[in-house]
Amino acid sequence: MRAWSSAIGAAAMPSQGKRDGVKMKKLMAGALIVCASIVLVAWAISQYVNNKQDAEWCHENGYTNYATKDGFCVGAGGKLIKVGRQ
Repeated sequence: MRAWSSAIGAAAMPSQGKRDGVKMKKLMAGALIVCASIVLVAWAISQYVNNKQDAEWCHENGYTNYATKDGFCVGAGGKLIKVGRQ
């Protein structure tokens, strides 16, 4: 009687290997999301710092309006000046 119930129980339960595979896929997906998030935040911080440096350069060189995100200063009358050139 014991052998018969064990066979039914084993057939009804998924194998340990399949459960481990699902856990591993979920773990890898979570790790990928975390890594992608870290890269995205690092990129955003880098862009922010670059823009702040461009704005500082603009103010130091007399273009006091603002710096655009693509590396230009806006001077008097809307004149665009590339950051780093005078």
